[in-house]
Amino acid sequence: MKILGIANAETSSAVLFDGPKLIAAASEERFTRKKMDEAFPHNSIEYVLDEAGIMENEIDVISYSWSKGFPENALVTQLDRLSKLTEDEYKIFFERLQSEQSRDFPKRKEFWQTIKNEYNFENATLEDFYHHEAHALSASMPSPFDKCAVLTCDGRGDYESLTFSIYDKSKNSLKKLYSSSSSDSLGFFYGRITGLLGFTPCRHEGKITGLAAYGDPNKAIHLMREMIVYSEGHIRSNMGDLYRPFYTNYSEKLINEINKFSKEDIAAAAQFHLE
Repeated sequence: MKILGIANAETSSAVLFDGPKLIAAASEERFTRKKMDEAFPHNSIEYVLDEAGIMENEIDVISYSWSKGFPENALVTQLDRLSKLTEDEYKIFFERLQSEQSRDFPKRKEFWQTIKNEYNFENATLEDFYHHEAHALSASMPSPFDKCAVLTCDGRGDYESLTFSIYDKSKNSLKKLYSSSSSDSLGFFYGRITGLLGFTPCRHEGKITGLAAYGDPNKAIHLMREMIVYSEGHIRSNMGDLYRPFYTNYSEKLINEINKFSKEDIAAAAQFHLE
C-alpha cells in the first residue's frame, strides 16, 4: 500500500511509505531555499514520487494532519478552562482561537482544492487526522512497546498544545487522557522567551537551551512562574501582560522585567521551569 503524507504549513513537506517502509521524505524549504516555507509542497511530492518510481495514480492513501478542526474529546477541557477565565483572559483566549481559524481554514481549503484539481490521485483514499493525534501516532506506532504512554507538546495544533495518551498496539488504539489548550502552551512560552532574548521563535530555541547551561535559574524563576504554571493537575497560563499565547505581542512590562536579568539567567530559568 502506497501512502503519501502531506503537510502544507510551517515547513510544508511530503513523505511516502510503502506499507510500513519509509521510501522518502522531504520539506519544501529544501527545494525553494526559503526557511520554513509554507507553500504547498509540490516539489516535495514530486521528489518522493520520483524516489519511489511511481505515478500519482498508484497512490493508495493520502494522509493529511496539519489541520482538522476542534477535537471532540478536547471539548470538556476547553469549556472548563473557559469557565474560569477573567474578562481580560477571555479576550486573549478568543484572540488565540480566531488567530488559529484565520490561519488553518485557508490552509485546509488549499489542501483539498489542490489535491482534487491539480493532481491525478483518482485512486487514492483521502484521510485526515488531528494535529496532535498524528504526532502521538508517529511516535508510538513505530515504537517497540506493546502498550505505552505518549506525550506530545508543541506550540499549537487544532487548538491543543499538549496531549497525554495511552497507545495499545494490540488494539491499534490511541486513547487521549488529557490535553491543554493552545492558550496554555509551553511551546509558546519557550518561543516567547526566544523572541524576548533577541532570537527568532520557531528557529532559534536551541540557542536558549544552550544559554541555559551558563545561567542561574534561581534569579528569574519567579518571573517564569508568573507566566505559566502547573497547578491542580493542569497547565495554566496567566494570560495578560506577562504571557500571551503568541510569539509576539510583548508588553512593555514584560520587556522591562526580562531586561532586569542576563540572557543566560532568563534562559536558565525558562529551561528549568519548562522541565
